[in-house]
Amino acid sequence: MGIEERKTRERENRHDLILRKAKSLILDRGVGSFSMQDIAQASELSKATLYLYFENKEAILVEILQEALSDFTELARLRIPVEGTGLQALQALWETYLELLGESQDLVVLTGIKNYLDPEFPFGDVQASEKFARTTAGLVDLIESLLRRGMEDGSIYRSEDPERQARTVIMFATSVIDTISRVPRPRRDTALMRDGMRETFELILRALASDKVDRSTLRLSL
Repeated sequence: MGIEERKTRERENRHDLILRKAKSLILDRGVGSFSMQDIAQASELSKATLYLYFENKEAILVEILQEALSDFTELARLRIPVEGTGLQALQALWETYLELLGESQDLVVLTGIKNYLDPEFPFGDVQASEKFARTTAGLVDLIESLLRRGMEDGSIYRSEDPERQARTVIMFATSVIDTISRVPRPRRDTALMRDGMRETFELILRALASDKVDRSTLRLSL
């Protein structure tokens, strides 16, 4: 292995180490309860070295969020049924989130830092939120496709701007998870997390359902 190749690998290893330690701090303390100094100490690096890799805490969180949302979106695509209405497909998406509380709670918590990073989404200035666009692009596309599917089959009421509607849906969905991501692990109650998420997701489904749908039947399985 040459010198340059070795240096590149060392940089990549440190980059990954920093992200792993930052994830652990989020999960253990809550997203707002640690600093760059804490990340440096956890990574056994000087603060100056840490800033060679990331300009600030926000940059670290953006990368963590992007990875978490990408992982969730890919998993959701595999679980969403090809057949059925758009509303049923959206229901399957939310049920995937609830299932993850038992399979990979950490992934659920990490997706919740979306609102911490971009509290004005989706109502803030588009340019100001542009730096966060890549973190939600895949999930926005997925939800927009489900909304359009539901509008075509009549299970979801028609909107003039399905993309904006998808971004609004994400804002409401992540609001409860955002609260969870701020709670330290010792105080995190899985049952309360699940109930809060289920109630929020059911409200979203009922709000989106067209008049041809019996809203009383829109309940998520746990």
